[in-house]
Amino acid sequence: MFHAVNALLIKDGHKVQTLQGTHIVFSMHYIKNGIFPAEYGKLYSQLQTMREESDYNCIYDVDPEELKSKLYPAKNLIDHIDKIVTEWLKQ
Repeated sequence: MFHAVNALLIKDGHKVQTLQGTHIVFSMHYIKNGIFPAEYGKLYSQLQTMREESDYNCIYDVDPEELKSKLYPAKNLIDHIDKIVTEWLKQ
């Protein structure tokens, strides 16, 4: 999902250098402007937090049910971005 969001940012000429920057620009330009629903912003934030916790906290344990509940929405976001970027590449 993070790579899909970065592809979208690149497509629109946004330059970011950090994961935090990606999150901020995605929220500012796509969530707040209504291009994507607020649920996607919340999902991105939650998954980013989970990723950071698992990378930097050796005792972090992911709840399988919580993670399962995020898989379908994450796939939807990726698919939505894929359509946008694919259409742009065809031009």
